Amino acid sequence: VFGKGGESLVVRYVDDFLCVSENKEEVEEFLTKMTHGDGELGAVVNQDKTVSSFETPLSSKVVKVEEGEAFPFAGYLFDTQTMETRTDFSRFDGRKAIDGLTVERCNKPGLAIITKIKTFVRPRIEELTVSTIINSRERVRANVYENFLLAGVKTVGYVE
Repeated sequence: VFGKGGESLVVRYVDDFLCVSENKEEVEEFLTKMTHGDGELGAVVNQDKTVSSFETPLSSKVVKVEEGEAFPFAGYLFDTQTMETRTDFSRFDGRKAIDGLTVERCNKPGLAIITKIKTFVRPRIEELTVSTIINSRERVRANVYENFLLAGVKTVGYVE
């Protein structure tokens, strides 16, 4: 938490940052600080991946997210109105869904593919996407369904 009144929150997930605040000046201060690099956090903002819900001093480089749109953070998309969460599948467009597959030659190919599927699906079915505190039941069902669909696409690519 940062800011003068504790009204703002910064979340860091590996190399992704999320700054949430009702105070526009605090967000602009955060963006400016991160654009020049922050020794304490050990990071610099990639302006090509930065989104904001309002005009900023960096507006020529920052993508503006309109009300009702989803914004990306740490591999997820967050609805700006409901804060419902789903996996960001945009990085799997086209053939990218199977580009990261490696095929191991082994004596038990069936066991290898089951392990591959579990390794892929388990990290994506996280509390964030199945929580009914954050998401509606319909969104939870859709999240599970979408992740299994992607696992199916990856499985077909693996088998081919």
